[in-house]
This record gives sequence, structure tokens and C-alpha cells, in this order.
Amino acid sequence: MVVEVLLCGLGAVGSWLGFFLGINGVHHFRILDMDHVTLSNLNGRSIYRTSDIHKPKTQAFGDITHLLISAVKIQANTRNFNLMTQNEIITWSRGSSLAVCAMDSPLAMERFNRIFYHRIPCVYVGMQRGGKTGFIIFTHPGTPCVKCSLGLDSFKDLHQLRGEPALPLDIQKIAREAATVGLALLSSDSQSSDLYHKIDREANFIFLSNEGNEEKQFFKPQKNPDCPICGLSGEYPYSHAISQEEHP
Repeated sequence: MVVEVLLCGLGAVGSWLGFFLGINGVHHFRILDMDHVTLSNLNGRSIYRTSDIHKPKTQAFGDITHLLISAVKIQANTRNFNLMTQNEIITWSRGSSLAVCAMDSPLAMERFNRIFYHRIPCVYVGMQRGGKTGFIIFTHPGTPCVKCSLGLDSFKDLHQLRGEPALPLDIQKIAREAATVGLALLSSDSQSSDLYHKIDREANFIFLSNEGNEEKQFFKPQKNPDCPICGLSGEYPYSHAISQEEHP
């Protein structure tokens, strides 16, 4: 599969998501994460090893991926997504066929939504309740954007998994499902793609649970006509970098 994926966020979910994409044929990545591997990233919660501690996550992800897939090509960026300008992000991501947001910052998700909704298909993945529940949202021009899909008045209302303990199998399950959605979107130009036709283009919100009988539920969210991203008013610019005062 000669495509390139932009993957922002290489924590627990993001690193496994990238791993599953890689072993299923995606060999070109642009990755972004400003953090380093710490002890809390080990024990199966991410793909990282003890020898990766203190390495930038982008470097560790690249090292591990190259061991498994010799042909993989990776362009890494260790900057803070929220401090890059819109033009910098667009220029750096040019050529990508799919954008994946695995960042747990609501502010970063908001910027991602504004910058990429009208440009390329996107996949968003999030976890709550210690990994017991999670969501996957995919967008492209025509679907509700991620803010409308979540029914949010503000991204500040979004509570992601941030620093909470979660079982490795729960993390991997959500990452695997998100990778499957991403692969389906990448194969959308193939009329014979069984994977693509398993996705309901209108049900772009997938709720996952590791409890009870309803493990996977599909929802068809509605656009807010007043939404500046996907509504009648269209796209608006968001070109400035967020200052340290705005991003504590």
C-alpha cells in the first residue's frame, strides 16, 4: 500500500495504532510527538521497550518499526503541535493520505479538526474510564466534523484518558479498531475493497466498550448548521500558534 499516514500522538494508543497500520501495509509515516519515553509507557501499555527510556517517542517508534518493517520510511517531528502555525502543519503534512489524531489534548484535537477536516480523511481516537470505554471518529468533507460528532459545545468538555492506568489489552483493542478504520479509509478508492465497504459512511462515530454485551456501537451524528467547520458557514482560518499562556 503506497500511501503516507500522518500520525500525531505516540502515547499508548498512538504507538499501537501506528504498529497495527505498519504490519498491515502502511510503510510511509509522518509522526509527531514532543514527549520522551518514560517508565510509565512500558508494561505493554505502548510498544516501547526498557531500552527506549529517555528517547524521544518519535525516535523509539522509528527504531521499533524499522526492526519489524525494513522498508518503512518515517519523517519525524518533535515539536509541540499546539505551538506550530497552521501553515507549518500543512506544509509538513503535505503528501499524507490520512491524518490520525491520537493526542489527548482537547486543544490539539480542536486544531486538528480545523486544519484537516477539509483537506484529507481523518481518524480520531480517544479513551475514557481507565480504558474501559473509548471512541473512534472518522471524518472527511461531508461527514459531521469531530466536534459535531461528539456533540460538544466546547472541546474543554472532552475528557480523554490522561495519565490514568489502563490494561494493555484494552489499549490494544481500541488501537486495533482505529487502525482498521484507517485502513478502510485508505482503501476507499478501490471499488472491490471489502474492508472499505464494511464502514457505514454515515455512521462515523464508533463507541467501544470493554464491559457488558454491547462492545461496539455505531452512531450517525448530525452536523450543527452553525458549525464553522462542517456547517453552512464553512471553514475559518486558525493560523496562529497557541501561546504558553493559552496552553498551560
